[in-house]
Amino acid sequence: PTTPNSPQATSAPHDTPWVAGFEPRIRDALMQLPAPQRTCLLLRAVCGNNYQQIAAILDIREPTARANVHRARAALALLLGPHLPLGQE
Repeated sequence: PTTPNSPQATSAPHDTPWVAGFEPRIRDALMQLPAPQRTCLLLRAVCGNNYQQIAAILDIREPTARANVHRARAALALLLGPHLPLGQE
């Protein structure tokens, strides 16, 4: 699995460098997410980790990883509007 370049995968703002490369509107929306949701979403969407891997990396339960990704996607849809494809699973 791919992990962030940080010894503590759950401490914010460790994922800020990942977010820096995004278009400003997307970056701003990502930074509005709670850190656990943003981290799970980045591990899923950017790094391509599956939910089991995300759970292991962050030392959380798999249903929590799924819920965080789902909530992050829902929040981004509200923040960015319905025209941004966020991928559905």
